[in-house]
Amino acid sequence: MKVVAKAAVLGLAGLAAVGVTGCNRGGGAGSATTVVQQGAAGAAIATSPSSSSGATAGVTPINDPKELCHQVLVKTRGLSNAVQAFWKVVAGRSGWSDTDLDVSDAVSRVAKESEQVFPSIDGIVGKGASGKIADSSENYLRTLKIFSNAITEQQDSSALNSAASNFGHAKDALTSDCNATG
Repeated sequence: MKVVAKAAVLGLAGLAAVGVTGCNRGGGAGSATTVVQQGAAGAAIATSPSSSSGATAGVTPINDPKELCHQVLVKTRGLSNAVQAFWKVVAGRSGWSDTDLDVSDAVSRVAKESEQVFPSIDGIVGKGASGKIADSSENYLRTLKIFSNAITEQQDSSALNSAASNFGHAKDALTSDCNATG
């Protein structure tokens, strides 16, 4: 049974309360558009004029900075909401354990969202994406995965604090970079 100190949880709850915000997607000339079509079994198939990279099947790499910001933030919103819900559950407790039904349900939600989100974004950053946006997006996605894993694996408070801090900094950097794209 893992138990996390209330101070660690409260500190992370403040971070998670910020949530994921979208960029100003904008329009204008030169913007790439991602079209999502439904396949035979209702599975989403993304298509775009972007160049290819090491994307997972069904994921089209995005090079346009505005579209990349938009898609990364939109595709990760459900997971961000699940993380926030987890922290709301554990914030008022002096500690939490995997035997607590509310905690178990919240951890399961993070796990479920992770299973849906990460395959949908693996390789989404196109090789032609601008350096700053590409780097921010990749760092955000990497730290979100680490943070989600820390929750689902119910790691100790030190690991959760580190993962939350790194994720918070990465999210702030991505949001700032995305807002700067217009």
